[in-house]
Amino acid sequence: MSGVRKPAWAVMTVLLSAVALSPAAGQNLLAELGCGGCHPGVPVEENFRSKTPDLTFAGERYQPAWLFRYLQQPEKIRVHIGRSRMPDFNFSAEQALAVTLFLQEQKSDPSRRPLAATSEAADTAEKIPTPELISRTGCLQCHTLDGTGAGTAAELTRMGRRLQQDWLQNYLVQPQFYGVPAAVMPALFFTADSTRGTLQQRLPGARRKISEIARFLAARGKDERSEDEELFRQARTAFPNATAELGKTLFLSQNCLACHRLKGLEAPWQYNAPPLAGAGGRLRSDWLADFLQKPTPVRPAGYFPGSGSRMPDFHLDDEEVREILAFLKPEKESSADVPAPLSPFARRKIEKMLHEKLSCLGCHQLDGRGGRIGPDLSAVGSRLQPAFIAALLRDPVAVLGHRAMPVHPMPAGRREALVRYLTHKTGPAAAQSLPEFTPWFYPQNPRSAPELYRAYCASCHGLQGQGDGFNASFLPVKPTAHADRAAMAPRADDTLFDGIAAGGMILDKHPFMPAWGKTLRAAEIRSLVAYMRTLCRCTQPEWAQEARGTNRKP
Repeated sequence: MSGVRKPAWAVMTVLLSAVALSPAAGQNLLAELGCGGCHPGVPVEENFRSKTPDLTFAGERYQPAWLFRYLQQPEKIRVHIGRSRMPDFNFSAEQALAVTLFLQEQKSDPSRRPLAATSEAADTAEKIPTPELISRTGCLQCHTLDGTGAGTAAELTRMGRRLQQDWLQNYLVQPQFYGVPAAVMPALFFTADSTRGTLQQRLPGARRKISEIARFLAARGKDERSEDEELFRQARTAFPNATAELGKTLFLSQNCLACHRLKGLEAPWQYNAPPLAGAGGRLRSDWLADFLQKPTPVRPAGYFPGSGSRMPDFHLDDEEVREILAFLKPEKESSADVPAPLSPFARRKIEKMLHEKLSCLGCHQLDGRGGRIGPDLSAVGSRLQPAFIAALLRDPVAVLGHRAMPVHPMPAGRREALVRYLTHKTGPAAAQSLPEFTPWFYPQNPRSAPELYRAYCASCHGLQGQGDGFNASFLPVKPTAHADRAAMAPRADDTLFDGIAAGGMILDKHPFMPAWGKTLRAAEIRSLVAYMRTLCRCTQPEWAQEARGTNRKP
């Protein structure tokens, strides 16, 4: 599908045609695509992960150059898995290289691979051309080779571009070693002898036949493989900072384990995207239809700030978009639902308040100014329903189900004016660029002081408290460096507590520092203060220590 967005009339056609569809079709599609692996509120297809490759053996299975290309331009390989497919995560070349280097390291013990367990036997089998051997063995009852075959399993014609020859040999010996059910790929050449711990051949000349087939398939796609290898070589030269460790971080940040298995690795969270239940009541229908056809970053630093997660592109066709819309049931909008716009004077007053009094732009961008933690507010009225904007400003924790957005009490009149202002911030939103940073992880419900710091402070103040978080460069003033002993030692713990609880303005600092006092518990704020003391390796002033017993925060 083209990356060009469709005109408004085309989007409306999709919306109108979705009305007549059954929600069940959309639910089934979301299950097939595995959307419930990231979004709560959506069922995941039973045995979904059996459809996807087990990446525990990726390093011995795939040609690294092919993997590098595939991560940037995914294509459907497994034709037997319905509408499931690998989405496009819009990896840069450097990111794709890093993930490739990480997957290259995933290998089994060579001494335990199937070929090592085979026993030698006299080879009395007739020697025939390899294509005929492939046909006689029964491969084409599922696979296709040069246009011949059932076409219900992976195409063999270009397999050498994708798979390594040694892995092909081991796989043909015993597919079940790699976690593939016998019903999907039977062991045609050897049977397991559990008493001896060896594999006994089922067909005469089994090892030779496997070697011939593997060598034949590995030669297919050789020219394309050479092109891939040249691009891979150029990337390794161009991006010396791309490492396997970075690749592991990116792999986790995109929640790849929601779909793929990789032994010994666990996902840092259960979900990393907003719930889809009730999405139709939160989002504007035309925006939702457009977004499904071409996703763009909404939260550029990830759903959980700093996590780096992003919505991938499944390249949905119009029919698939209609099915999903029928399931999500976007609410019909009428002019009665939209509050009246503010007068020019009131609008300027709200804008001045946003820039000089409120903390919203510490996390959100507005007309080119502000942070990159939360969604861009420049066209938020085109994305969110007015009622949802009002509910979000009233109690973000209750609405979102997590504490990434602080509760900001304000008079009802001011909140109403802000809702009216944001509702009329409409138009096509500029695509948000993803900030350059290495993602980090923390539990969905952080409890310890380091976890709390990563969740609520590190985006601006940096993981080590150096004032260099990914969001710092978008702020008008440099965030406090909590690791700076000279800056932190003169400050009392009560002062730090007040700054976290009541925000920057209470200390005569910049208003973009939000107030967390209505979101975090007092005990959590105290633990953050104590953690900051470990970063600066300093204690509060002596005068503050003396007064600690009589003037202590609750």
